[in-house]
Amino acid sequence: MEKQKEFGSNFVSRGALLFLLALVVITSYYQMGGLPAFLLLVFLLAAVSLAWGKGSLKHLEISIEGKSLNGFPGEEIEFVLAAANEKWLPVIWLDLTLPEPKRKCVSLEGGFKRKFTWLMPRQTLRWRCRMQAQKRGIYRLAEVELTSGDGFGLSVENRREQLTTGIFFVVYPKVDPVETSGFLQEYSELQKGTWGSQEDVTLLKSSRGYLPGDAGKRINWRILARQSELVVNVYETVQPRNACFLLDLESFVRREMVEENGEKKAVLKEFHEEVMEDMLSLAASCMVALAEKQVFCSLVIPAIGNAEGKVLFPESLDNMVPELLRELASLEYEGEQSFLPEEAVFAADHRFGKLYVVAETPGALSCRSTLERLEDTHIRLLVKTREGERPGTDYRIWEEKKLRRERG
Repeated sequence: MEKQKEFGSNFVSRGALLFLLALVVITSYYQMGGLPAFLLLVFLLAAVSLAWGKGSLKHLEISIEGKSLNGFPGEEIEFVLAAANEKWLPVIWLDLTLPEPKRKCVSLEGGFKRKFTWLMPRQTLRWRCRMQAQKRGIYRLAEVELTSGDGFGLSVENRREQLTTGIFFVVYPKVDPVETSGFLQEYSELQKGTWGSQEDVTLLKSSRGYLPGDAGKRINWRILARQSELVVNVYETVQPRNACFLLDLESFVRREMVEENGEKKAVLKEFHEEVMEDMLSLAASCMVALAEKQVFCSLVIPAIGNAEGKVLFPESLDNMVPELLRELASLEYEGEQSFLPEEAVFAADHRFGKLYVVAETPGALSCRSTLERLEDTHIRLLVKTREGERPGTDYRIWEEKKLRRERG
């Protein structure tokens, strides 16, 4: 939140009041006509302004009415900010400023600052806000900044107010229709109709009575032999098809070596942020499309700054999409160096059905050393374009434009 500028006068302060009072005494002592009376009037005006300004924000309570929302670009969230004046002194004017999002992920109708006038004693004013999602990111509304003062604007006070119940607006990456046939063909070895899941016959879950159409291999022959009753086994359902999306953030960055104090270091030269956002949108679109086919997805996020790298395996298919999209929404990357959590990737390699590396171009791939330690046949490159193609090994390459399809 940007610091508010104070427009108060330096003339209205404790030091200035003492100076004015001293002038009143001196001019009165020397009997300088009407000057003492004028200075006394100025002193009283400044004293009242200072007292009023100091008390303008006291017993002023700010609350919020609304619910947090997870949504996509274009969606809206509405909430109400209420300012309650719980004292007998009126608030002549009040500036209420909301924090602006770092990545401009949301916009607020009318701006993030609102000016109120004449908040009477024991009165509550409400500001109905309509916020629209613009692009991927998370907006946290946990505090507001208040500015008020006396009616002359001579004494101004600022205060940051922590909201007891804040709200979150999680803006997921843009999701577009994508062609999933290529993904599903990758798993043709599974039984037709299982949509990404299959039963593990070594894990017996329960049993039930036979129904017409049940496969013969499900029949529990032991029970049939002992009790002459047709019973079929119900096995645990497992998710062997795991589409893991690995974010190669370094592929969207171009660095150059410079020498400082006799040492060479890599510094940022270019950051293709728009391309990265397009590819994060593509990854999110693929996750949503695969979830509809009941294909389980996971996500590898590099370490950025103080944030550790992650290999995320959602616990259930139902929560998979919100969990992974929230992680993509919270990703804050501005071209700083990032590092893959290699040990975690190697440890989870047996759980990856296919590993889809999200990068700008094959030639810009920065995680070759990591991929070389994994099985080639399980790796696919999702790229913006094939320009600069230099994968270094026989990886299958899928371009963004071939995966996206028109709506409708």
